[in-house]
Amino acid sequence: MMNETQFVNRNKLRGAIAEHGLTQGKVAAKLNISIQSLSTKMQGKYAFTENEIVALRDLFGLDIFIL
Repeated sequence: MMNETQFVNRNKLRGAIAEHGLTQGKVAAKLNISIQSLSTKMQGKYAFTENEIVALRDLFGLDIFIL
């Protein structure tokens, strides 16, 4: 189980979004959050939830969090 000390590698996430030809809007929709929420989380102002991290991992097929 993840805890709050774990966080998303935002640079790796940006790369994965670009590599998959997605927009932040499409990723936000898949996470069921607003584009603004995704943007704020990608800026590091708020943490991704455990469910969002799992969804991102499943979406991109890679490990995007750092212990």
